[in-house]
Amino acid sequence: MGLDQSPRRARTRRETALLKSGALQSAILSSANFSSIATDDSGVIQIFNVGAQRMLGCAAADVLNRITPADISDPQELLQRAGALSAGFGTPIAPGFEALVFKASRGIEDIDELTYVRKDGSRLPAVVSVTALRSAQEAIIGYLLIGTDNTARKRVDAEQLRLDQALLETHRELQIAKVAAETANLAKSDFLSSMSHELRSPLNAILGFAQLIDSGMPAPTPGQKDSVDPIMQAGWYLLELLSNAIKCSRRGGWVVVSCRGVAADRVRVSVRDTGLGLPPEKLAQLFQPFNRMGQEGGEQEGTGIGLVVSKLLVERLVERLGGTIGVESQVGVGSEVWVELAASAAIESAVNADLPVLPAPAELAAGVRRRTLLCVEDNPANLLRVARVLSRRPDIRLISAKDCRSGVELARSAQPDVILMDINLPGISGVTALCILLADAATAHIPVVALSANAMPRDIEKGLAAGFFRYPTKPIKLDEFLHTPDLALEHATTHPARDRAETESLPC
Repeated sequence: MGLDQSPRRARTRRETALLKSGALQSAILSSANFSSIATDDSGVIQIFNVGAQRMLGCAAADVLNRITPADISDPQELLQRAGALSAGFGTPIAPGFEALVFKASRGIEDIDELTYVRKDGSRLPAVVSVTALRSAQEAIIGYLLIGTDNTARKRVDAEQLRLDQALLETHRELQIAKVAAETANLAKSDFLSSMSHELRSPLNAILGFAQLIDSGMPAPTPGQKDSVDPIMQAGWYLLELLSNAIKCSRRGGWVVVSCRGVAADRVRVSVRDTGLGLPPEKLAQLFQPFNRMGQEGGEQEGTGIGLVVSKLLVERLVERLGGTIGVESQVGVGSEVWVELAASAAIESAVNADLPVLPAPAELAAGVRRRTLLCVEDNPANLLRVARVLSRRPDIRLISAKDCRSGVELARSAQPDVILMDINLPGISGVTALCILLADAATAHIPVVALSANAMPRDIEKGLAAGFFRYPTKPIKLDEFLHTPDLALEHATTHPARDRAETESLPC
């Protein structure tokens, strides 16, 4: 009985396997999620499943035993595929069904992006796997093409490409904006630096001599004190780099400081901005204390007394010099504050004069050593002011040079204890002269103090980085200036020579 049941069970298992295999084949053929296209060995379509019918929009009866997969593929794509395969394998390949199955016929895995052409002429991107079907004897009996709709991925890829391009464009715009901002910032810094230099140079003379008079011996008379105090107050006030004009100008606006002749014997100095401007009725209230012209709740802070102080201090000085001060304004255009003074030919002659004769040094007390300070300065008035200041220091002997080249030669021959050097000089600059001095073993040990009207923070940082011992700015403050040579002399005593590595590390 057991022998009779064994063949029956085996037959049952085979039938079950066949049924299962058939069910699987039926499921594959009826799947709508991917296309299954099978051909005979000549390429004519024999199987065209439900997925292929849905994807390509045609019935199986329209293609079975009628066409090859090449007939529903993009012909231009097949032409390109045939060309690439011909070049890669070194053999001519026809741009039709042969191009589709060439790799599969040689047992090479072939999964590629192809474009099917639907019955209505529309195009369908698909990822297609091409496999050769073989008999038990390994002869090719057909080909199987299994494809999946690639529309969604193409859409995602296109969107990703669009986003990447948008991101690239945004990045490019940000870079352009950054460059524009950096350029604008540099232009602003250059403007402020230039403006600072132009204002500080004349104020250096005004405030320098005013301080000398104010602190001189004997002390100034009450009348002289009344004249000197407004000069110093107005001078120091002017150093605050045109802040009202800048902070009150509109975004993207500008501030212009100009000096021009308005008549044969008159000169006008003006500050013009692109602020809101004032109507005539408010212009009359401009110099009233604590009147902010309706801007009490505005963005700009202030008390409304700045112009009052300016008028009291500056107008008093201007009128004593035979000049006038005034203001003009136009709503939506801006304002201009100006000062007119009488022109003087004596100013030009003083600037072009030879360097002044320096006063002879006073006698020293016993045991006090006299030190030498070399001042490299081309402006006679500036040099005279330094000489007047140092006349209060009998322990310091002043020698001078009017340009950097002669200053370097004098430093080598006279071996001064300290060098005071203007930055902006004719010929080579003070920074270049410093580099020459630092590179020479005979002068590298001498501390060099910069004196310049370039007073922006970046100017000071660059000067100190270049190797200057100190960088006092014009206008000089008398007490600080008198203390600077002491610091330099102390440094020269405690640091007789620069370390070679330190000198080589300086940015000269």
